[in-house]
Amino acid sequence: MKPENWIGIAQIVITIIGMAVGPWIAVRLSIRQFRSTKSWEKATEAYSEILKQLAVVSYTNRRYYEHFLNTVRMEKEERDELSAEYRMALKSLERMSIANSLFISGIASKAITLLIESIENDNARDVIESLDTESHAIKDCIVTVTCEAPKQRVV
Repeated sequence: MKPENWIGIAQIVITIIGMAVGPWIAVRLSIRQFRSTKSWEKATEAYSEILKQLAVVSYTNRRYYEHFLNTVRMEKEERDELSAEYRMALKSLERMSIANSLFISGIASKAITLLIESIENDNARDVIESLDTESHAIKDCIVTVTCEAPKQRVV
């Protein structure tokens, strides 16, 4: 065979390889991008739910603080309702920090755990001191979780 013929055969072989490998690579890259986007969406959703529950805990803490300082008067029904929401939010936070461990950072999960432990192990002498300590723990947790949350991506 003459060398001129090899060039034509090489082109055909390269074209066939390109036709087989090109789509395979494209599909692999598309799947990787899809998984990355889906993972980012799940993480964003997890952090959003965690921050919503932290907002409930923070709001309840502030309302009780104001109530015990006598700056705002809450009726028993409101106190009971806030207390129930507060307990549910804490349970939810604990569950979410475990269930979403694939999507939230270890630092955020640890901050939630520390918050819950701080609230459960409160040894304050009075209610105001307890609420004040709890308020600082809540703020620390919110700052940590917010810093760990995925930032908006520019596409």
